[in-house]
Amino acid sequence: MRKRYGRKTDANQKDIVRALRKCGRIVFEIEEPFDLLIDNIGEWVVMEVKNPETHARQKGGSKMTKKQLDILETLSAKVLVAETVDEALNLVIKRY
Repeated sequence: MRKRYGRKTDANQKDIVRALRKCGRIVFEIEEPFDLLIDNIGEWVVMEVKNPETHARQKGGSKMTKKQLDILETLSAKVLVAETVDEALNLVIKRY
């Protein structure tokens, strides 16, 4: 069965994807459970993109949904959270 409504992506996600690809990373935009799957020169990285404007207004300031937090309890991979292009580049490119 098809979903009736598409998932809304954060406004800054396209800029983050474009910047990572410009730096030579392969980026897949996935819908669930997180936003991006990134091939960081042989190391797979999972990233959740948050819009700083709407994120600041979220109740409790949680950066992830309850569903995402539940998944993190069983996931062995680290999930990076970025709000801006600079933050995403620092988290992915400058990990080494």
